[in-house]
Amino acid sequence: MLPFLSKAATESTTSFLDALPTSERRAAKKHLESEFEAFLRQYPRYKDTECLDRLRKSEFSRLEKANEVYVDYMGGCLWPKSLVTGHADILKSGLFGNTHSDSPCATRSDKQISLARTAVLDFFDAPASDYVCIFTSNATNALKIVGENFPFKPESSLILPADCHNSVNGLRQFARSTGATVDYLACTPFGGFDPSEAQVSTFPILVNGFNGSCRRSSLAIAPAY
Repeated sequence: MLPFLSKAATESTTSFLDALPTSERRAAKKHLESEFEAFLRQYPRYKDTECLDRLRKSEFSRLEKANEVYVDYMGGCLWPKSLVTGHADILKSGLFGNTHSDSPCATRSDKQISLARTAVLDFFDAPASDYVCIFTSNATNALKIVGENFPFKPESSLILPADCHNSVNGLRQFARSTGATVDYLACTPFGGFDPSEAQVSTFPILVNGFNGSCRRSSLAIAPAY
C-alpha cells in the first residue's frame, strides 16, 4: 500500500496492481514509488501531515471504516480510541463513588479528579498556585461562570469577536449590568478576526487592565475555531 493516499485511491491502485502479471506488477509498483518520490521533492510540505495520517490510523480508524469525514469540531470533538480504552480500563479495574463522602470509593474518585485537574494545568503550563481547573458541563456553562464572577465595573470593557457563538454573546448582559462597555472585533471574509486589529483593540486593556496597578477590570474573549 502506498503511503499518503486516500482509501479510495489506495484501493483503486491496489486493485490495478493485483490484476497485473507478477513482473509487470513489480515494475508498475517501482514506477509509482519513483513518481511519488519525485512528487515529494517538488512538494516537500506534503509530508508535513504524515503525523496526522498516523494519528488517524491509530486513534480514529473508525472514520475509514465509515468512509466519512467529520468536520463539526465546533460542536464536539471526536474522542481518540486510546482515551476510551484507557478510561474503560480504569473503570473496570477500580471501584469509584461519589466524592461527597470519605469512603474508599470516594477517595479513589477524588484522586482521579485531582490527577485530571493537574494534567490540564500542566498542559497549559499553569501553576496550581495561580490557577484552578474547573470542570463544567459544557462551554456555555463555563462562560456563564466567567460572566457571573468576573469583576466588571463601569470603567471595564468586554471585547468579543463579531462572529462568536451565541453562548459567548450572553456575557454582554453581565458586563452591561455594571455599566461596562461592550466592543466587537470585525470578522474577516473567511471568519475570525485580524490579529493585528485585535492587538490594537486589546492592547490598552492588557496594559491598563491586567497589570495589577490599575483598578480597571476588562475581559477579551477569543473564539475557539
